[in-house]
This record gives sequence, C-alpha cells and structure tokens, in this order.
Amino acid sequence: MRSLLLLIALLAAAPLPSAFAQSAPEEPAAAATPAADSADSADSAATPAAAGAHLEDARALYQAGHWDDAAAAFERAFELAPARSELRVAAALEGGSLLWEQGRYARARQKVSLALNLARELELTAPIGQLLLTLGHIESATGNVQGAEDTLNICVQLTGEHDDAVYRALCRMNRRVVRTLLGKDPGSQSDLRADITTLQNTDSLLAIGTALTRTADLYQDNGDLAQARQLLDEARRHIEASESVPARARHHLRLAQLLKAGGDFQEASALLDKALPLFESMNNRPMIVHALGLKADIALDLNHPEQALPLYRRALAVADATDNPLLEGRVHLALCELITTGSLQHCERAISTFTAGHLATYRVRAHASLARALQLSNRLEGARTNYRQAIELTEALPRGRELYASSLANQYANLCQVNTRLNATGALSSCLEARTRLQALPADEDDHQRPLILASVIHSAGMAALQENNAERALDLLATAAELAMALPAPHLNIASDAYLRLGATLAALPDRGDEARDALEKGLRVLATAEEPRSTDYRRSEIALLMQLAQLQLKLKESYGTLATLDRLNPLATELRDYTTLAHSFNLRASAHLLLNEQDAAYRALSTAQIHASRSGDHELMQLIYDNVKRFER
Repeated sequence: MRSLLLLIALLAAAPLPSAFAQSAPEEPAAAATPAADSADSADSAATPAAAGAHLEDARALYQAGHWDDAAAAFERAFELAPARSELRVAAALEGGSLLWEQGRYARARQKVSLALNLARELELTAPIGQLLLTLGHIESATGNVQGAEDTLNICVQLTGEHDDAVYRALCRMNRRVVRTLLGKDPGSQSDLRADITTLQNTDSLLAIGTALTRTADLYQDNGDLAQARQLLDEARRHIEASESVPARARHHLRLAQLLKAGGDFQEASALLDKALPLFESMNNRPMIVHALGLKADIALDLNHPEQALPLYRRALAVADATDNPLLEGRVHLALCELITTGSLQHCERAISTFTAGHLATYRVRAHASLARALQLSNRLEGARTNYRQAIELTEALPRGRELYASSLANQYANLCQVNTRLNATGALSSCLEARTRLQALPADEDDHQRPLILASVIHSAGMAALQENNAERALDLLATAAELAMALPAPHLNIASDAYLRLGATLAALPDRGDEARDALEKGLRVLATAEEPRSTDYRRSEIALLMQLAQLQLKLKESYGTLATLDRLNPLATELRDYTTLAHSFNLRASAHLLLNEQDAAYRALSTAQIHASRSGDHELMQLIYDNVKRFER
C-alpha cells in the first residue's frame, strides 16, 4: 500500500478554485516492506511470519481494488505483528492510509498516530516521511488545514535531515496545496518543478506516473491541453504497467478533467463511467464525490441543470458521511452556484464551513457565489455586501492582487452593476475601478467573456454617470459601451440598443442636441434590425422604448409627420404585447401631433383611443392624465 498524494489543482497563478477542481491523487512511491525477521522475538504471542504474509496480501488486495478485504488483512497483520516492531508500524501506517482514502478519518488518525509514535520509539527514520504526509492528509480532510501545514512543514524538515528526497518532494507539493487553501503564498514554480523532477528520477512506476500527471497539470493551467494530454497518456502507460486498479481509476478521473476542459464531454463522461464503479467498489468516498461532481459539472456544461442537480445531491450525501468539511463545503458550493431552490442555504453552509476551516480562497469563492445568487434574486443589498466581502478577502491574501487579478476585476465588475442598480453612492467610482482593472489584465485570447464584461461595465458606468447628473461623462461612456458591444464576435444587441436609447434621451434633454439625439436613437433601431431570424431574444420592448423616445423627440422638434410615422411603427409592437400603457402614451402623443397639424378631429379620436387603453392599463394616474387632456380638448 502506498501513501497517496492529494492533488488539488490550485497553482499560484490559477484563478479562484472552481467547485470541483480536485485532481485525482496518484501513488508516488512504494512503502518499505520490513523483513519478517525484524520483529521483536521476545513477543511470544506475535507471529512475525504470519503478520508479514497478511501485510503482503493486504498490499496485493489494495492494488487489485479489493479495499475492504485489504483493510481486514492490514488489521490482521497489525494484530499479529510484535508490539514493538517495524512490521507493526507498516501495518498501522498502510492500514491507516487506506482508511483515510475511504474517508474513515477517525480510525485513520488513530492508526497513523500509533504508527508515528511507535516509529519514534524505535528511532525509525524510513517511514517518517510517509507517516507525516498521511497525517497531513487526514488533518486537511478533517478541516484542520493549518494543522496540516504545520505537519507538512515538519515533514519537509525531517525528510531533508533523513535524505528522503521522494517524501520531501511529496510533502513540499502537498504543502503548496494547503497553503493555497489557506490563502498563503504556496511557493515558487521552480520548487514545484524540482519536486516533479525528483519523482521522475525514482524507480517507481507509480512515482513516475505522479510526476507526469503533475507536469500535465502545469501545462493544462497554462492552456496547453495537447501537451497535457500527451503527458497523461505517458503517465497511463506507467500506471498500466504497475497493474494498480486504484491508480487506473484515479487516472481516468484526472484525464476526464482534462477532456472536460477541452470540451470533449462525451469522452470525459465515458471515462467517468469507468472510474465511478471502481471508486464505489473500493468505497473510496472522497473520489466518489469528485467523480459525481465532475459528472454534474459536465451536465451543466451541456446545459442540463436538471441532470446536474441529482448528481450534486448524491455527492453531498456521500460527502456528509465522510466528516470531511472541505469536501462537504465544496459540494455545498456547487449547489450554491447551481442557482436553484435552496441554493442560498447551500451558499451559507459553504461560507460557514470554509470560514471555520480558515480556507481563505474557497471562502472568497463562496461569498462571490452567494452574491451572484442574491443578485439574481434581486436582493441587491445582500449581493453588494457579499461582493465587497469577496473583494476584501481577496485583497487581504498574500499577493492577492497579483495572483487573483482576473477574479478581482470580475468581482469589481459585479459590484459596479449592483451599485448602479441600487443608485448607490460611489457607483460611478466602482465602475471606473472595474474598467481600469479589466483593461489592465494581460491579453488572453481564450477569455471570451472579458470583452463582454468590459462593455457591460462601461455601460453601467454610463448609467451611474447619469445618476450623478454628469451628462457629458455619461455620453462618452455610453457611446463607448455601444461600440464595444457591437464589436464583439457575437454583438450584444441589448447593451448596444440600451446605450443608444440612453444616449438619445440624454442628448434630447440638452439644448441644441436634437439632431445628435435622433441619430443615436436611429442607430439603436438599426442595431436591433440586425438581429437574425428567428430571434433567440425578444427585442420588441427595446424597440418600443427607442421608438417612444424618438417620437417624443420628433414631437419636441415639431416634426409632426415624423412623429406619426414613428408611432405607426410602435403601435403594432405594443399591440402584440398587449402593452396598454404604451399604447395610451402613443395615442396621446398622436393627438399632440395632429393638433400641431390643426387636425382637430383626428386629435380627438386619438385621445379617445388613448383613454380606452389607459383604462385597460389599470394605471390610475395615467387614466387621470388622459381624462384631463380629453376634458381640456372638449372645452
């Protein structure tokens, strides 16, 4: 049985962790097999030869994927081994490691702690690295991530003193993970590459497989999926040569993650369908959770949230049985981000779990996800509070502004939009800050969302400038937003048309800017005319708003015939939508245009029609307005 490396894909340059970002652990190095004759011969009740035989059986059963049988064999080897022997240390360590993998942490801690104490009594140095690494895994899994870092620090120190290069590399690599979870600087990439090289230079097939897998992680994080796939294929050859069922299952999971990242959802799903039954047969509950989570993530990528929800719920049921706060918190986070009934409660559970465990990076993600859920449910004050909390927590991380610049820019963008909708003090300032951060990010051709986010932020900044009565600033921002929205590979017609609408309305209110106002409104209408048929989005209300604003402008400019022509375009749209309020306003405007032309009868008919639509609208103020207009006309 080998100690297993917990590989959560959280490198220093990575964005905030996704809800299911954990890579499959790999088996780095074979545990030393103590000779049967090393037992304490004074212990007459123990049978070293039998204990050694059970230990070898347990190892074989483990590699064959028969974990329950392996656990029983490890326990029998422990019982038969002399009380103060290397054999007893090995049985306790390897049995404890298996229990840790299955998510049976209390028993795992008991076994590993016993082995560690006995190894110290016997002044054994060879198993110390593996013991401390396994103990660090258990502490991390049970929510004591700071304790895990302390244990791994000791592991790095002692393995260095004992010249145990393999376990020193493993402890350093795992320390990077827990430091990232704690929001600390994980260390340099050069150190990570040096540790990978150490593993590549061992004589263990599984250790080489681990090194290749970690190198693949680096290439994937840098966007080179082809090179990552090549390395994982090479790792697979080493793993298959080792004939290890657990290693093969974990490799299926790791490759499925890569395929998902590359958009090959069918092959990724096929691999998960192979891995999940293996994990279930081994009762490897943490990996069952990860496999179910990844299947759910793929369902979401394929726009099937109804398939994702039961998978996440299955994952949560398994996670709840493991007493692993990190695992539970991450499933709650995934359900939070699914935005369904009960998602807010899942967000809050995730936050409380990550706060209790001092898991800074996941806590940031949970606050941001709760903010998004609140924003979508129109609970804007709560959304604002949580976006600000996510920003403050991120900026408090060591090198947080540098390492998470992209995430920070996105959170500032979200805060900008919420502030604008709330008409909050400082909304314009927050939007300009978001714009600055987005524009400062290094160019990334694969980030297809960033140009859209930038256009949306500048659009919100224009709205915020209007709220502050800064018309000239608003005009500049809105014009820029419209241009950016139309320059997108898939032009965003809603942003562009709304920006032109606000441009037109703002210009119309300024002296001697009528021609510019008309030009802006007509541009907005031309934008909507570019929508392809059949339209996936209903733009009729946007078109109505532009036409209404244009008609009002034309009437203000005393362009009676132009006003009537515009209203002729507007009325069929409003009729289709049964928008009686708009129809009432439209016919009221029509009456005014007819009056400018001295067409009294036509004006009265228009007002009478406006009165009918106003009564249908149920808007009492509008009804009174039209009624008063009719009475004035009749006098």
